[in-house]
Amino acid sequence: MKTRIVLSLLVSIGCLILFNFVNGHPGAAAPALVTYTLGVPEVAATHSAAIDIVGWLPEGPLMLMLHEGQRSHVAYFAPDTGELAPAKEFTSWREALQTVGRASLPDPHVSDPPALPFLAAQWSPDGRIRAAILAPGAQAGTPLPASRLQLFDSSTGQVTAWENAPRFITDLAWAPDSRWLAVLGVAGVADNGAERAQLFLVDAHTGKAYPAREETFGGGMWGRQLAWSPDGTWLAIACPTATEGRVCLLPARYGELRTPPAATLMDTGPSMLDPAPTPVRSTLVYTPPAEITLHVYQLTLGGARRQPYTLCEPGSTAWGCTVFCDETDFPCVRTVTHPYPYAANPITISIESDYLLDVVPLEMGTYYHATALIAQAAAARSYAYRVIYDGRAVNNSTAFQAFIPYKFESLPTASFPDNPENPCAASNLNARQHTICDAVAPGYYIAYDSTPEEYIPAFAEFSADAWLQTVNGGRIYLRGVEDPISSGCDANDYGHQRGMSQEGASRWARGNRCSYSGAGNDPWSIRWDDARQILTHYYTGIQLRDSAGTRLTPDYRWAPLEIDWRSGSVSPPLLQPAETRLVTFTVQNTGVLTWTGQVALTYHGWETESGAPIITTTTRVTIAQMVAPGASIRVGVPLTAPLQTEALQRYRLRFDMQLDEGSAEPVNFSTREPERPWPVYETEITVMLLPHKMFIPLILRGATG
Repeated sequence: MKTRIVLSLLVSIGCLILFNFVNGHPGAAAPALVTYTLGVPEVAATHSAAIDIVGWLPEGPLMLMLHEGQRSHVAYFAPDTGELAPAKEFTSWREALQTVGRASLPDPHVSDPPALPFLAAQWSPDGRIRAAILAPGAQAGTPLPASRLQLFDSSTGQVTAWENAPRFITDLAWAPDSRWLAVLGVAGVADNGAERAQLFLVDAHTGKAYPAREETFGGGMWGRQLAWSPDGTWLAIACPTATEGRVCLLPARYGELRTPPAATLMDTGPSMLDPAPTPVRSTLVYTPPAEITLHVYQLTLGGARRQPYTLCEPGSTAWGCTVFCDETDFPCVRTVTHPYPYAANPITISIESDYLLDVVPLEMGTYYHATALIAQAAAARSYAYRVIYDGRAVNNSTAFQAFIPYKFESLPTASFPDNPENPCAASNLNARQHTICDAVAPGYYIAYDSTPEEYIPAFAEFSADAWLQTVNGGRIYLRGVEDPISSGCDANDYGHQRGMSQEGASRWARGNRCSYSGAGNDPWSIRWDDARQILTHYYTGIQLRDSAGTRLTPDYRWAPLEIDWRSGSVSPPLLQPAETRLVTFTVQNTGVLTWTGQVALTYHGWETESGAPIITTTTRVTIAQMVAPGASIRVGVPLTAPLQTEALQRYRLRFDMQLDEGSAEPVNFSTREPERPWPVYETEITVMLLPHKMFIPLILRGATG
């Protein structure tokens, strides 16, 4: 071991190049920066099960916790000899942390958001700066939506956040100089369902981060993966494999280096990756499966498989095996403990009455709009159908879809259905369980039609959020689309941004730039009432089908994305009788056929609120450009208010698209296929009669004169 360590130190000198970057101008002198250089990682300790890093003792040994089933024990690792010596058995992880002075969390600061959980927090060795990993939006029984690093300087009161950080920060460790932090951030989830973590060095004085090593490390237990030795010569890091727990040591060198550029982050969200497209197999009649078979593993906080992989066994109360778990620092529902409920692993369960009931509320919280949850259920069902169709081995991690037993039963206030074989038929469901049942009930899925008679389920990827635009995926129906409603409030680029944006779906259903009521209120000019509009917006050129294969969507479809009323408001302005106002619609082709100059945006006259026609003329604005499926275009539409004698009158306008097929009168998209009608867009406009046009200006002039 000593020889290997010496070699590692020699190699580490060469690793200075990791930070010895220039600022882009040849010959330009970059300001010097004193920081650490980390050498090549070397495996120091292995164990057949998981290993957690507790920390370094002042006298030198590294304290590790070794797990074996439901039992854990502590061992001391000596870097100079490479020996792993057993120590006392601790009753809890917290007791082990107390031994190295890491047990207690600091008191909250006024800058901390209310009720925001700490995943980990450490004061710098000089006691000046608190580094904390926070978990915004954390909820019991659900994988964390994100975690972030916050730095609080107690001497100045300044709070700094790491900008452009990975979506998940999993651990941190202070260097002895009280300035530099080693930080692990999830760079992605591999196709086997395991997290890949990137190691960074963060300057606590500036909040800037720099990549420390090119390797990506395995996904150990969050908050238990890093520890810097008291003398600053070693950084211990968890580096498990799929079959064993491992700890690696990185030699550390402190010296003066040039300022490196800001880190270029890797893929910043654990999510379902886009595997190479499977060749489409021709099928005349696709029959959806009724059951799904999957392996169930213990999971990380973010929903990935823990390394080393540990299958759930009967009686297990680990997170991932059950949401009614009893693991410290996990989002367990702690009202009661219910162990893993199945007698075997892998399991084969009903997609409709078991799998989706647990998946949907894990992937999208019940606080989102009910229409968006219907879309989420359809996407989740389609994704399950496709991985079965492709013959892929499925597990319960976010490499596929998060599935944790009892999630449906844990929805507050927790209630176990009195009809376990068909939970949605139970008589004792609570309101949130009814919401999930209503979301799953429609039963349709997203299909890709190679021909109208040959169709297969779509690989319906989805992710948390996308700012203004989703991105292209590896499938013809996963094209980037404009998403203007995701332009403020709580919008962000979370996840891979392919396919449906979950928070965007809720925004469209709410007609609000805030994805749920707790995030705020910022109304948008458009709202969709039909989950089919959400799905055909995010998935290009698809059809929706039911379990019998019946097509539920027409070939020609559209969706309004935004209305510019030219009034600085998302709501229609007050008009005067006979006033003409030009408004601009942003419309998207959500169908399967390209518009080639034969399509027009129309509205069919003006009606009173009771439906009485006032103006019966149809206004048409032909779209001359070609608009491919998924693409959007802006269309100016003139509105001329009717004459009236009433002081104030509200009118209803119904907007639709028309198709001119050349042989007859243009036909509306909404009625072209009567067996599958498509929504029109309705809005109300108020017209106010001002009989004395000079009266208001005279009053205003008198008030200001």
